[in-house]
Amino acid sequence: MVNSNSKYYYLYWKKKAFFNCSSLILVTFDDFNAKIEDDVFSNCIALDHVLLANNYQISIFKFAFPYQQIKKVEFEIGITYITDGAFSCCSSLDTIVIPNAVYSIGSKAFSDYCS
Repeated sequence: MVNSNSKYYYLYWKKKAFFNCSSLILVTFDDFNAKIEDDVFSNCIALDHVLLANNYQISIFKFAFPYQQIKKVEFEIGITYITDGAFSCCSSLDTIVIPNAVYSIGSKAFSDYCS
């Protein structure tokens, strides 16, 4: 589990920060600002739930969570921007919760087309 409860801080995860982390199951972002760059969670094969709750501002960039077994993605207050392909090829994804405050969702952000 990755959990941050660091109010008023800005978390910046660079490319491939958790690449090939095969035991990661749940990612929770709570009470902070964040920027999740390309491929941060690539090849985290056990990851099945992403919860982004009560954040001040969070941006998810290209292919941050590609090719995962994620079943559920929950965005609550604070998510503002989801780029192209952020959750691409997540073929197990069956639940996505997005609040009205999201102002930009990129092309094929949740595409299951993987070629």
